[in-house]
Amino acid sequence: MMRIAMLTATSLPEVGGAQICVDQLARQFQISGHEVVVIGPHAHGPGTALQGNYPVVRYHRPLSQRGNYSRLKSLLMELHRERPIDLLNVHLTYPGGYVGRWFSCQTGVPMVVTPHGGDVFYRSRFRKRPLLWGRIQGALSAADAVIALSSYFGRLLAEIAPAQRHVIRIPNGVNVREFQETAVLPAEISKKCGPRYVLAVGRLVGRKGFDTAVAAMDRLVERHRDVRLVFAGDGPQRQALETMAGASRAAKQIVFLGTVTGAAKVALYQSSLMTIVPSVDEDNMPLVVLEAMACGRPVVGSRLGGIPDFVIPGQTGELAEPGDAQSLANAIGSVLDHPAREELSRNCRELALAHDWSRIADRYVELFKSVAKRDSLLRAA
Repeated sequence: MMRIAMLTATSLPEVGGAQICVDQLARQFQISGHEVVVIGPHAHGPGTALQGNYPVVRYHRPLSQRGNYSRLKSLLMELHRERPIDLLNVHLTYPGGYVGRWFSCQTGVPMVVTPHGGDVFYRSRFRKRPLLWGRIQGALSAADAVIALSSYFGRLLAEIAPAQRHVIRIPNGVNVREFQETAVLPAEISKKCGPRYVLAVGRLVGRKGFDTAVAAMDRLVERHRDVRLVFAGDGPQRQALETMAGASRAAKQIVFLGTVTGAAKVALYQSSLMTIVPSVDEDNMPLVVLEAMACGRPVVGSRLGGIPDFVIPGQTGELAEPGDAQSLANAIGSVLDHPAREELSRNCRELALAHDWSRIADRYVELFKSVAKRDSLLRAA
């Protein structure tokens, strides 16, 4: 049994990919018999997501990111003195990687870093701040191992920290059971969606490329008049997208539901023809992809970031060029016209099952054990 400390820059009840990853891994580590403590900041806003029964120690975000995070360092040391930590797993590289590097130097506890995208992508705000970017590069280089959530991410990390020789690809996972249990679509939502629809799930922001989806639907309307495009999500781009949709030839076939959660979201996936992920900016590995596949639904996604790791043309969906409405329309049409949709569905379920959170957590623990063993041998030498 290991005592695993998970230090994160964000955690439940705030909801997002990184928060879900930390929560699901912590649950699985506990199930496997390991002792877990999550160290996360006090949440912004009310939040509604429920965490597991693992302990969470909260810290206050400092007013400035340029400080030395002395309080967080002291908190880590206090936890270690109370009960020794065997391994520190940092999620999101700053400030966790910077603090974790210091902690590892002070205690000899090995550190494994899991960046999640926004902290190290080319668009990352940290790249414009030399002090903070230097701390991130230092943490990634000094870590005992760094986890890449996608093939693309692995290449990016090699650029950022060329001295790091232990970049290990372990993607995010999905709670397969949650998405394979049959769910019933609420009547009011079912009426809006109709019997045949393409689903787009996520926050309505520019980088998600949902305007490309509206333009693609305009090109599909002649061949597929019975197919609707359904958006499940909300965000600052909603009004612009609704205006764009209203001016489209497919205006009557584009539906905006707003945010949908829980069993209703599962039912939306299960009743859809496919899910589309038309991202136009770096996207490490959208959880939407695996959620849809766990429901047996193929995915049409952009050929960028980590999406091609899972969307295999002709097997689990189709790929389109980012920002290219005609390419997206062609890819959607290809899946709609696919002669063996049951085979597509079976392939998607099998891929999702291979990435159930229980299996992903096992890969983390295997890495943790190898890192701890390597670290022990180096100290003994």
